Amino acid sequence: MLNRICLIWNIVKDSEVKTTSNDNKYLKNVIAINKKYKNRDGEEVKTTTFINLTIWGQRADFFEKYIPKWTKVYLEWELENSTFDKEDGNKSYFTSINVQNVEFAWASKKPLQQKAEEEITIEDIPF
Repeated sequence: MLNRICLIWNIVKDSEVKTTSNDNKYLKNVIAINKKYKNRDGEEVKTTTFINLTIWGQRADFFEKYIPKWTKVYLEWELENSTFDKEDGNKSYFTSINVQNVEFAWASKKPLQQKAEEEITIEDIPF
């Protein structure tokens, strides 16, 4: 069975790098999915859905070093279902995204470090 999704998305915040109790490095970030449609009255409606990402190991190092906020990236990921017991004794279920591959999805003539250090203008924001 194949559990792989491949999409191009916008990274919308600075990465959070963490380490597990076993010294495994991982990174947390968020992608934005923009949707436009017309409602019954013919008015255009814009919505944005935010999805949390988890990236492990060397991919986390790459992501942290080269992919600043507002970068458009190609991600290959798989869905992971988890459960945990809440304080009230009930189980909580959630689905997260485990990134398997990260690639740049744009061409730039400037080195990445310069792009990350520049001030972001409204024209740079992809949505």
